[in-house]
Amino acid sequence: MVKIDFHSHTIYSSDCHVSLSTYVQAMSERGIIPAVTDHNNMEAVWKLRKDFPTFKFIPGEEIKTTGGEIIGLFLEEAIPKGLTPKETVRRIREQGGLVYVPHPFDGLRKKSALGWKMLEVIHEVDVVEVINSRVYLPGDRKRADDLAGIKSLRKAAGSDGHSRGEYGRAFVYLPDYALEGPRVMLDALAVGLLGGGWSSIWVRGHSTAARVKKFLGMAPE
Repeated sequence: MVKIDFHSHTIYSSDCHVSLSTYVQAMSERGIIPAVTDHNNMEAVWKLRKDFPTFKFIPGEEIKTTGGEIIGLFLEEAIPKGLTPKETVRRIREQGGLVYVPHPFDGLRKKSALGWKMLEVIHEVDVVEVINSRVYLPGDRKRADDLAGIKSLRKAAGSDGHSRGEYGRAFVYLPDYALEGPRVMLDALAVGLLGGGWSSIWVRGHSTAARVKKFLGMAPE
């Protein structure tokens, strides 16, 4: 079995100040295989492959669309922000990737939550994030879980970690063969065991602090 955190960020997200070496160390210490899902770029994916060739991870990107955020998993090329949800999904599909919807009903992040706009692309969605460690309202989680159940979509969990202490806070236990590719991963999620829970609400302060540190030119963690 492997333990996968499906949603995490590195120094290459504007609101994260964690270096790749710290990221790799934290994930490795916790026995986590992460999906690398930085905001609107895949720089970390390419750097990790070059500088940490034995580190296992799922290449991805969290993309800001005109309707909210969508994650593409198993991507090889970055998808630009600012496209419609439909066009974003189309480009993920062009690469053979999985369409993963993070924090769809987070009432505290309405601008980044796809919400009911997800119904516009629901026939192309593969996975819904039903546990996100930065989603604190039980009703928001329940709506995500209910929609995934009604539409027979795969369910997953991610820490949405932007700081070292958050990584691996939410995860899915899967058979190790799940890492062989997107279609295999999708099948494996049918038997995945979701775990983990909330991070402290104060971790949101890490995102603000990260922006300030970058503005001041401070060294990463």
